[in-house]
Amino acid sequence: MKKNVLLIVMAIFSLTVFSSEESYREEMKKNIKSIEKAKSINDFQGLANKFERIAKAEKEKWLPYYYSAFCTINMSFFTKEKCDQYLDEAQKMIAEANILSPNNSEIETLQGYLYLGRIMRDPQTRGMKYSPMATACFEKAKALNPNNPRPYYLLGQNILHTPVQFGGGKAVACPILTIALEKYNSFKPESEISPNWGKNQTKELSKKCSM
Repeated sequence: MKKNVLLIVMAIFSLTVFSSEESYREEMKKNIKSIEKAKSINDFQGLANKFERIAKAEKEKWLPYYYSAFCTINMSFFTKEKCDQYLDEAQKMIAEANILSPNNSEIETLQGYLYLGRIMRDPQTRGMKYSPMATACFEKAKALNPNNPRPYYLLGQNILHTPVQFGGGKAVACPILTIALEKYNSFKPESEISPNWGKNQTKELSKKCSM
């Protein structure tokens, strides 16, 4: 009798866990899909808040923190006045994601992306400080996962927008963007909610290489 009761309890627990996991994935998929349509601070803020709420409910998962940080970084590109404020918030999310999943190529790439946001606030005064920091993140991300196309894309983008006299320009950036595009063409995300952004942007940047 006790054995039967135990089996029933275990079955109920398994169904509950499965249901919770399915609910989590569906909510993540819905919000990730919405990122593609986000076009304003308010759009990204709403999504960042949703991902943060998921993160607080799913305390052992790094992806909600990752996407919350990603959305918040994107918010910084719309404003100079609040740029650093948004990036400071994103940094907190990245720190949480790092605790849950250390030495993660995607998180390392996101950290580099945040440094690019710092540069955009004032390229002339911040480029010398944050560009090497971003590059270091992208190089580490490449070492952690050579198949990840995102560090190649962001590295190529940064170099493309760096003056030639400081080691930037098409001649240096375009071969990296070509590699990024090749990697995007063969890249397969670990799951349907894993990071899978940047291909279209890489295509657009690559067009500049033929101009």
